[in-house]
Amino acid sequence: MEYIFLLLGLFLLIKGADVFVDGAASVAAKFKVPSLIIGLTVVSFGTSAPEAAISISASLSGSNSISLGNIIGSNFFNLLMVIGITALVTPLKADDEVIRRDMPAVILATGGLTIIILDGIIMRYEAIILLAALGIYLFAVIKNVLASATEDAGRK
Repeated sequence: MEYIFLLLGLFLLIKGADVFVDGAASVAAKFKVPSLIIGLTVVSFGTSAPEAAISISASLSGSNSISLGNIIGSNFFNLLMVIGITALVTPLKADDEVIRRDMPAVILATGGLTIIILDGIIMRYEAIILLAALGIYLFAVIKNVLASATEDAGRK
């Protein structure tokens, strides 16, 4: 019986993701928001919300290792499995801008977390630094994407 529930849950998860992505694309088109901004905000936060809920719940119940394992495992899965399977289905083309701007940010975030966690504990001030870094990154990317969209519109 558990296998049926697992398969049903997997089916509903895939179907829900499909509806979510279609809805996000519709919102982007309706409000004329670049799809990169929708991907960086609505889709990324929406798909990470269950992980955040699990990590917060585990942390509140004193299972900090589950929180950290969930975050690190999810990053590995997203970076290696999701990109790997997607590229098997259809080759992925990364824009030069994404490589120049986002890859250093990913490396910096990973390196920063590595340095923060070396002592075995993430303190509140370090958490604030991580959240501030996310805010700065999102602000910079959104500003950059909107400036590019304005330039593209001006050329037409």
